[in-house]
Amino acid sequence: MIRTFLWVLVATVVVSTVGLIVGGRQYGTAYPGDSFDIWVKRAGANAEIESAAVREGPTLIPELMKLLDWQPTRSELGSQKVYSWLPESWRPEFRLLNVATPEDLRPRLLRVLGEYGPEAASALPTVLTWAGSQDDSAREALVAALRIAPYSPEVSALVVAGVADERPAVRDATAQALWVTDSPVEEALVLLQNSFSSTVRPSPAVVRALGVYGPAASRAVPRLVPWLKDPELQPEVLETLRRIGPASAVGLPEVRKGLGPESPVLAETLMVLGAMGPAAAAALPEVRGYTDHSAPLVRVLAAAVRARLGDDLPGAVERMAQEVRFQIPDRSRRYTADAPGLREVPLSPAEAAAWLLGTLGKKAQAAVPDLQTAANSDDPRLSILAAWALWRITGESEFVVPAVRRGLRFTADPVVPMMALGAAAELGTLAQLLSEELVTVRGVSLPVRRRALELEQQLALDPAATLPR
Repeated sequence: MIRTFLWVLVATVVVSTVGLIVGGRQYGTAYPGDSFDIWVKRAGANAEIESAAVREGPTLIPELMKLLDWQPTRSELGSQKVYSWLPESWRPEFRLLNVATPEDLRPRLLRVLGEYGPEAASALPTVLTWAGSQDDSAREALVAALRIAPYSPEVSALVVAGVADERPAVRDATAQALWVTDSPVEEALVLLQNSFSSTVRPSPAVVRALGVYGPAASRAVPRLVPWLKDPELQPEVLETLRRIGPASAVGLPEVRKGLGPESPVLAETLMVLGAMGPAAAAALPEVRGYTDHSAPLVRVLAAAVRARLGDDLPGAVERMAQEVRFQIPDRSRRYTADAPGLREVPLSPAEAAAWLLGTLGKKAQAAVPDLQTAANSDDPRLSILAAWALWRITGESEFVVPAVRRGLRFTADPVVPMMALGAAAELGTLAQLLSEELVTVRGVSLPVRRRALELEQQLALDPAATLPR
């Protein structure tokens, strides 16, 4: 005990002396702009690595790569040991001793490298090395690789090997990576489709991964539909059928069972019916029964299905326009837009109505006045979605470009710039009017930065292009 105390005393004197020499230098959670690797090691779990990467841009990529392979020196290991001996009350004064461990830092470092996307191409070989490891870093490394170079042969081979692996945990981790990154690696589709049957239960991760392929995964529909009877898989199966689209109509009889008034997946079922298109007409009697439902989101989705099927189109458009007009909240059910960057963002009934009106194109012309009002509202999310819908309906930029510009400049909520970038991607040559904002928006977050750079590259490659509406 005495010996331990003496070691602590010596360490305390040394640290105090060093502190005096370097002027009481501190390693807070925010990067001070000096030695990145020392700051990360000393700030540890509290290090705001993501914020530093946003601020510094790709200049930190070599530092992140170096830290991936970092192993503590003997002095760093000794520092960790001494810190663990200190009484709790002493630790705040000597937190410089609390060196992080590689195991704690590595997943975060890989996550940040992945968020850079193609800008981190130089890091791909290092990332792939960790994707083949046997520790917890492997999943983050695969996600990072898919974000950096989703179409590279090396990444495709890694995905195929993961999907074909006999170990369920590896297969599920690979499928989850495909879903998280929304990367449809073509070579893996057949393996995913053949990994289950009507009797071999698929994992939720595999079901979600199939949705990434959209209509290309239509061959999986007959195998997916029977699993609608499984309450645990039902939400994932419905979401995947929605993304597959019209080809999911072969499962209509089973899907219709979700239209009961007490159904826990009523909203999800309505979304699938809307995606099926005309083939869902047989379900219209049940859908009409939800026209005046007490839940705003159910009303919106029922109206969207009816509009899509041409069942009282004027009345259905007016129903959705009313929801945009009155903006009644509904947190009891969840709707997400099937668009890049928005698939995990829950929309309010008014936001969902604006989005769905936009998907109708010119058929929703009667909703233009309400959408114009919403585009000028103080709600930044609704403003963007309403402007986006107006562009799809009218093709006129009067309300759209100003709303998108405001959205790109709104930094308090990272979702808003992401929505604005989605709208900007459909503006074609008009997006060049937003060149200044496309540069400044890079500082919002790494996902926003990645999306902005993708849009800039798209404009540079084909400046006259206008994406289909």
